[in-house]
Amino acid sequence: MTRGLTPSVHAIWQAMGLVPPPGPLGARHDFTIEDTDLILRLAPDGQAATLEGTLGALTPDPHEATAQLRKLLRLGLGLAGFNRAALVLPDVNGADAAGAAALMALADRRPDQPPLRVTAQARIAPGDPRAAVAALEDILQWRSFARDVIPASAEPATAAAHPASPATPPDSGADFVIFQP
Repeated sequence: MTRGLTPSVHAIWQAMGLVPPPGPLGARHDFTIEDTDLILRLAPDGQAATLEGTLGALTPDPHEATAQLRKLLRLGLGLAGFNRAALVLPDVNGADAAGAAALMALADRRPDQPPLRVTAQARIAPGDPRAAVAALEDILQWRSFARDVIPASAEPATAAAHPASPATPPDSGADFVIFQP
């Protein structure tokens, strides 16, 4: 099982001009490139692997998050012709309970749930370590396009803050003039 990830990790590290990580690799290997957190893991069949990269998190504001999601889905359609990575949202059937709650909160327009984490995922064919480098390139390309839609950092963008107090306190004695055409 550990042999399954070793060729992919070695191919990625070699493409970056780095020495592969020492020691045995498990069924999952986490790493970060630039501002993108990546997870390389064996697929359920134990032969292929998947590479998943975090694109960011939707804003807590339900209206803005809906617009971000719409833009990401359109972006995914545009990338489908030449990029093998796919946009991944939480599994609403229970495998990702926290993500599913965030997705349902977004659908219900409830800002009380944590922001929805959005990822891109690419499959790496078994026995083809060069496919790992291509998958990495596709994930990073997704991130570069998604950068205009959602922030890259682990901390999602916050909704615009409203001032805690008016600009001029009501009891300040200031006169206000309203101009009307």
